[in-house]
Amino acid sequence: MRPFNTITVLTIALLLAGFYLQWDHGKWSQNLAFEKTEYQCDRSSNSGSGDPLFEKVFLPTIPETPVVHAPSMVKLNNGNLLAAWFGGSKEGALDVDVHSAVFDNKTKQWSSTTIIAEREQTGSELNRYIKKIGNPVLVMDKKSRLWMFYVTVSIGGWSGSSITYKISSDQGNTWSKAKRLITSPLINISTLVKARPLLLKNGLIGLPVYHEQFGLFAEYLIIDEHGKILSKSRITHGESAIQPWLVPVGRNNGLVLMRTAGESSRHVLSSQTQNNGFSWPPHESTDLPNPRAAVSATLMSDCRFLVAFNDQQEERNNMSIGISSDAKKW
Repeated sequence: MRPFNTITVLTIALLLAGFYLQWDHGKWSQNLAFEKTEYQCDRSSNSGSGDPLFEKVFLPTIPETPVVHAPSMVKLNNGNLLAAWFGGSKEGALDVDVHSAVFDNKTKQWSSTTIIAEREQTGSELNRYIKKIGNPVLVMDKKSRLWMFYVTVSIGGWSGSSITYKISSDQGNTWSKAKRLITSPLINISTLVKARPLLLKNGLIGLPVYHEQFGLFAEYLIIDEHGKILSKSRITHGESAIQPWLVPVGRNNGLVLMRTAGESSRHVLSSQTQNNGFSWPPHESTDLPNPRAAVSATLMSDCRFLVAFNDQQEERNNMSIGISSDAKKW
């Protein structure tokens, strides 16, 4: 018999991994509506009739972290805001850790900075060497537990990443030991996070992710309260779109905006789901320029979309805000 070569083995492994997750896909497809607080709005609201409000506040970084990147934020039960980001001497350096601070809604002041995930500590808790960490994203579940998903790399660049998570049961004061998110039962690499996770109606978590190995594409994961992936679905295919940001617009409907990748058009890409993220039509280019940089978006109280993006195709030094009523014309 002719022996299997490496490519054959890898192909079989990927097919089995896909079958494994698609089997659970149908099992959970009927009970994954977006939480109402994620999309509740009123089209008759006149909140958009006044002058735009814009305030700029810098988070309290420390001198030891001259380079900071990828902030995320979540609202706590007392109305305060908890932010997390990664910082160090440069992106991917050995001294990069995940930092955090809390904004007091009464005093309007930020707390001092604390470290909530260290590279070496993460490696010790995972019992594996960790070369670099980054991209923390935050969400609070229905039990008031904070989840922080972040990227860890043991070898190679970001394309060799896996996703790690920590949980806080006391509103971010202390955090659990790090655990790896198993995105594949066989090859658990090349999955990254960048966008805000979503709370689903039944208490599960929806997590937009992306890949930079074996293609450049976006996916959507469903995660249970124990950190197990129940389902995954492809948002895009090929090598054109990464870093998806999902905005629920109804019980079953959602808009995703994505960073362009590869040699595709330098514009923000979009797609919409009508079945809780289980299927997505081919993505389209918007009229928003994109210099291969991340975007973020939300649904405002008057049901208009707001997006934060870089309003140019080459550089990332022009942060802008766009507003649209249909996510097509901005």
